[in-house]
Amino acid sequence: MLCNYDNNIDCGSRRTCNNVMPGLMALVGIIAGIVFTVVTLLLFNAGLLTLPYVGAAVMLGVGVAALITLLAAVITRGERSRAVCAVRQNSGGLFFGIIGTILSGILAVSVFPFDLAAFTLIILGILSFCFAFMITAILFTVRSAVSE
Repeated sequence: MLCNYDNNIDCGSRRTCNNVMPGLMALVGIIAGIVFTVVTLLLFNAGLLTLPYVGAAVMLGVGVAALITLLAAVITRGERSRAVCAVRQNSGGLFFGIIGTILSGILAVSVFPFDLAAFTLIILGILSFCFAFMITAILFTVRSAVSE
């Protein structure tokens, strides 16, 4: 079996994909994103999330760190390593989550100082969804890289 279902990339003769269902990561990521977004927006509307600016800045920092780590892992590893195979296997979800988190984090950090209630809720929702999707994709990638 090949490590990337769409691009037919062979990650080695003895290494096979550990992904039983190719769409499972996307499904779990979407469900986790929706749940995390609903909880975050409920806490924000109830006034229990008092510093959304700090949370947005932390999520932005985690997104940038994930992007740097991902690029470093791909550059420093060999072409047929398990880490590169796992990244190729989950590349769509990884890049959607990471780029979405970084872009919405930048927008959130630049919008939160102003008092735009509806726009703040929309951006906070998008940021929460992308962050949860990114964490899910990272967990699936690590699981694929570690398991044999």
